[in-house]
Amino acid sequence: MENKISDRDLSFVVQGNIAIDKDSGENFTRKACESIRRYFPHAEIILSTWEGQDIQDIPHDLVCFSSPIETYSIIRPDGKSYFHTVNHEIITSRKGLALCQRKYAVKLRSDMVFYGEDILKYFNRYEDHATENYCFFQERVLVLPCYNYRRTKLAYPYNICDWIYAGLQTDLLDLFSIPLEDYSSLRIRDGEKIPRVEDNMGAEQYIWVAYLRKKGHLQHFYNRERFSSEEWLDFEKTIAENFVFLSADTMQVNILKSPFASYASRPILSQGLYTNMEWKRLYNSYGGGRIKIVYNPLEDVLYWVFYHLRHSLSSRCPKIHRLCTSAFRKLRKRR
Repeated sequence: MENKISDRDLSFVVQGNIAIDKDSGENFTRKACESIRRYFPHAEIILSTWEGQDIQDIPHDLVCFSSPIETYSIIRPDGKSYFHTVNHEIITSRKGLALCQRKYAVKLRSDMVFYGEDILKYFNRYEDHATENYCFFQERVLVLPCYNYRRTKLAYPYNICDWIYAGLQTDLLDLFSIPLEDYSSLRIRDGEKIPRVEDNMGAEQYIWVAYLRKKGHLQHFYNRERFSSEEWLDFEKTIAENFVFLSADTMQVNILKSPFASYASRPILSQGLYTNMEWKRLYNSYGGGRIKIVYNPLEDVLYWVFYHLRHSLSSRCPKIHRLCTSAFRKLRKRR
């Protein structure tokens, strides 16, 4: 099918705090909106942020402000506590998406930039489906790849990267029309004051789980340290029928806070992200796809080498690991 999506069909919702670099004072949100103007000149830009935020000199067509809400913390797998801002994301995303006047929408963090328009190629590109039981969107939504449990212990089922979603405006609005998380219901271990992700759910998990529950699909899932093969299979079926995994390089996006790191890194250099080839296998297996796949053993070999080398250095030679990590970050920033 010939792709007919142009930037005239797009609304961009830039949501969250106005992101300012602590060291340089550079306004990341302004750069995010400037990149949208550059590569999608006819698109609509909606800035969805909080009352009291300074939006001066930030390009936008519409702006909406939300009243500040209380912020809580959660302990992530690295043992450090971070602000748990899932409700902040839900509020600003939903409010911004409700203002969109175009057929398609792109919801992104306020510290992300585009360096090309290739994302336009992938809207409405994969239309086959295997079963209606797993189809919750009218069209598949484009997202960055999440972590593959076959490759890393960092993976959690129903965890979809929430940095950027691109799809039908009605689908994205439906995705964020979910209840806010009830922080009082989070489980806290004895002797601790802050809840842990492994006992509850992180932001990415909560959004997709809450949406599936709204659709009547996932009523009894709760997070824990070990997951059954049935849960992973169910998760991968929801991936195949509702999302398209595209690397940050393919989407031509980057995160300014930590350039080309985490979800924005190359899959084979990451800590275990699904590759686009792996998504295509899921699409063929569970999503009704009929894509011809040519197996590339080099991809699997490189993935295995980089992943195990990284973890080996981290545990056995931490100084070398820090030096290598620092060098990679410098290279990423120069791109």
